[in-house]
Amino acid sequence: MDSIRVMIVDDEQLARKGLIKMVDWERFGMAVIADAANGEIGWNQFLVHRPELVITDIVMPQMNGIELTRKIKELSPETKILLLSCHSDFQYAQKAIKYGISGYVLKTSFDDEEMEGYLSKIGSEIMADRNLKKQSESLGGLIAQISTRLWSWLESNNEQAELADCLHMLAASRKWLLSGAQTMLLIHEDEEQEGWEGLQSTLSRTLPEEGYLFVSGLEDMAFLFYPKGQDRVVEKELVQWKLKHSQLRWIQGKPVQTLHEWLNAVEGLYQLWTFEQNYQIRKGQNAEAILHAIQFIDSNLHTPLQVTDIADTIGLSRSHFSTVFKRVTGENVIQFIFNKRLERARQLLSTSDWKVNEISERIGIADQKYFSKWFKKCTGQTPSEYRNQTKG
Repeated sequence: MDSIRVMIVDDEQLARKGLIKMVDWERFGMAVIADAANGEIGWNQFLVHRPELVITDIVMPQMNGIELTRKIKELSPETKILLLSCHSDFQYAQKAIKYGISGYVLKTSFDDEEMEGYLSKIGSEIMADRNLKKQSESLGGLIAQISTRLWSWLESNNEQAELADCLHMLAASRKWLLSGAQTMLLIHEDEEQEGWEGLQSTLSRTLPEEGYLFVSGLEDMAFLFYPKGQDRVVEKELVQWKLKHSQLRWIQGKPVQTLHEWLNAVEGLYQLWTFEQNYQIRKGQNAEAILHAIQFIDSNLHTPLQVTDIADTIGLSRSHFSTVFKRVTGENVIQFIFNKRLERARQLLSTSDWKVNEISERIGIADQKYFSKWFKKCTGQTPSEYRNQTKG
């Protein structure tokens, strides 16, 4: 597996180079791929190399470590940040906590064990993130494969041998799947606990014979489809199972009436799970409604999004929606949309060949001149400068 990419930012060359040589990076599955003498250079290096871990001093010329942390976390929330500084900088470190830093190491009382402890912990977190991303991609591929093959079957209207597994999957549920089946995504993250066989066995004893469809394409996730009217039975069994297996959780979907809705339900549950992971949604009342709101925002950035319209899509009043959104995500709606537009603009500038005016329209800003001024105010660069820098 590829080494974890590390960047070190410190205006003290001796400290910077010393850290690079002192740590046995290979031991932690890491490799230093870049270093920088101040935050501004560090930011440019980050855009080029996209390190997974940034170790940075706080007090530096041109751009300090707090501002660098803010910019990195805004663009790439999953990047881990470890701060290095002195006792006198503690007030700055407190400011950085709100950006989700992974740790704070005092240079004046540098401890090898403390640093190694952080690197071990951060390394494990990054590897877990990589595995989660890999599972996400695999799950997306599984859904795409099922969808493609089922639609192929519908269009050809014949039972080709290569579709036998899909047809078998539908056979057990043919009596009820297309007449209001409930949908649910199950997630089980504890590798040491029983797998899906135990839960499936429990459900088989509770639900009527051929009364549910259990599809598991990945070790940690499965889809459950069951007849309408069985909600309480299923939830009771899941709650009982969770008492013994605390890592089990689930996302409830909507009933389906047609095969098209069934496929959409699978994709919709996957998207809800993806948003939950990406935005680290906090559990609680209205969390699912906010997930739908985030999905709506993400899909409609090209339009002039209004808070009232978003609230209407999930059936909440504007004021109540704003309150719940802030409680669930930790951000207000306007700031969230602002950040999403900036993130999408950066992504399109660095990965596409679209003209600036086309990108402006795609993120919901019709006036190209305003977009250019707005982008420069946010990033310190014009769209063209940013594109030239990130595309090399």
